[in-house]
Amino acid sequence: MKSIDCVALGEALIDTVLTKEGPLEKVGGSPSNLIINLSQLGHTVRLISAIGEDEAGQKITSTLKDYDVPTDTLFLRPHPTSRVVIDQSITTPTPSFRRGADIDIPVNAHHRALIQSASIFHFTYWPLSSDPAKSTVLSYIEAAKAYGTLISFDPNYHPDLKTPTAISDSEFDGVLSALDIIKPSLDDAKRMFNISTDAHGYMDRFEAYGIPLIILTLGSDGVLISHHQERTHYPATAVDIIDATGAGDAFMAGYLSKVLTKASQDEAVAFAQSISAQALRTIGAITPLESMKGSS
Repeated sequence: MKSIDCVALGEALIDTVLTKEGPLEKVGGSPSNLIINLSQLGHTVRLISAIGEDEAGQKITSTLKDYDVPTDTLFLRPHPTSRVVIDQSITTPTPSFRRGADIDIPVNAHHRALIQSASIFHFTYWPLSSDPAKSTVLSYIEAAKAYGTLISFDPNYHPDLKTPTAISDSEFDGVLSALDIIKPSLDDAKRMFNISTDAHGYMDRFEAYGIPLIILTLGSDGVLISHHQERTHYPATAVDIIDATGAGDAFMAGYLSKVLTKASQDEAVAFAQSISAQALRTIGAITPLESMKGSS
C-alpha cells in the first residue's frame, strides 16, 4: 500500500520577469509548481529539491508551507537559489538560466524510502543536466522500478541548461525507455529531437521508446495522447488567457490526479484542461485550486 501520492525531484527557483514597469519575482520551477498543485487537490506529496540559504530560498520554503507541502526534503545549500530571468520588455523574450543550488541534490536514504512509498515519482530535465543531481535521478529511477512506483517525466529541455556533466545521449535513451508517463510540450519535443515535424512525427519518436503514456501538449491546438500507442487528439478548451506561466504544470497535476484515482483517459484530460484553464486565467506559476479539491 502506497502512503504518498507523488514524490517530485527537481528545480525550485525564482522566476524573475523584467517588465517595462520593473521586475516581478515569483516562486517557480516545474516540480515545485506540480507539487503545490497536487497538494491543493488533496494529494499527499513530497518535493526533493535544493535551494540556497538566502532570501529567495526562504521565500520558496514559506510558499511551500503556505500550500501544505512538507519542506523536510529540501536541501539548504551555500550556493544562491537558482533563478530564471525573462525580459518581457524586449520584442522576443528569451529565458536566462542562473543556476545555483538546484543541481546539488545527492542520493539520500530517506528520500529513496519516500520513493518506495510513493505511487508516482516525477522529475524534470533540470536535474539531469548536471551532477550530482543527475546521478541521483538515475539511482532513484532504478529504485522506482524496483518498488513498482510509476515514473513520470516532464522533459522541459533547453540546450542552455546542459553542463559538462549533463546526461549523455545513451543515458537519456535509457531514461526515456524506463518511463511510464511523459508530458512534453511541442516546444520541448522540437528542442529534444532537434528536428522540425508535426505532432504525429514527434509522437513517433516518443513511441519508439515504448513509453506507455505520452501526453504531448500542443498549446492552442490542444493535446495529443498516446496510450499504449493508441493516439487520441483533444482540442483545446481554454477561452480566457491572461498568463500562460505554469499552465503546463497545472495540466500535468490535473492529469496525474486522475491517474492516482484510476479515472478514464477522457476524464483525466477533461480535468487536466479545467485545471490548466484556471492557470491561464491566473498571473504567475501558482494557481489557486482549493475550489477544485473535491473534483480530484
